[in-house]
Amino acid sequence: MGSILDDLFQEEARIEEIIHLSSATMFDYDIPDSLRDFIDSFPISENHPLFDDLPYLKEFVGAEDIYDDGFREDVIDALQQNQIGGLLVKSACCVRRPAGGGFTYSGWGICHITWLHASDIAEAERKTLEWAKDCHEKDKKLEPVKIKKIKGLKTLDYR
Repeated sequence: MGSILDDLFQEEARIEEIIHLSSATMFDYDIPDSLRDFIDSFPISENHPLFDDLPYLKEFVGAEDIYDDGFREDVIDALQQNQIGGLLVKSACCVRRPAGGGFTYSGWGICHITWLHASDIAEAERKTLEWAKDCHEKDKKLEPVKIKKIKGLKTLDYR
């Protein structure tokens, strides 16, 4: 096993945003865009791994209007009152669609995205890697990509 960054690269996974919770929730009147992004993409499942670390946010699952300012204020109030600290991490990994013959089709055009909580960067990397591996196991059950041959298409040889 190589470094964690090598492992993330091999899993086609990355950390897209990091929010330092103590700083981001310090002032009610100055909410960072990244925290708004988190609230606007709030997890819809009570089984989301985020709630393992932040169980008090579970009460907001299924809210009617997550884009309402009142909803944002309620989530921020909950984060401020519980003062858990640490990092909110937006993680992403490529969807790996089976392509037949043991091959997979993937790329950053279609990806899984989630939010995770971590106490530090090392834990964020580890949790992102574990989550990406789990996603890729589930991807194996996807319908295989059908690749069509295009009549008359020629490849260029740049040798």
